[in-house]
Amino acid sequence: MIFEVVFTQKANDTFDAIRSQIAVRWGDSAVRKFEERTIRVLEMLSKYPLVYQSIEFDKKIRKAHIHKKLLSIL
Repeated sequence: MIFEVVFTQKANDTFDAIRSQIAVRWGDSAVRKFEERTIRVLEMLSKYPLVYQSIEFDKKIRKAHIHKKLLSIL
């Protein structure tokens, strides 16, 4: 079963902010790689949501790290 992945406005804003930071720090090539990795994670999430850890206050929401370098941006 494939699930629909839904973004809130806050998630969209955060994604755009992260993309902007990546562009400034590492350039357009890194932005493309980030977008590709994000798409792969979202595809995996839609197919196998239980692979990713749920957040504490809502078990229907999952979290996934796209790349370890990005943790310093957040």
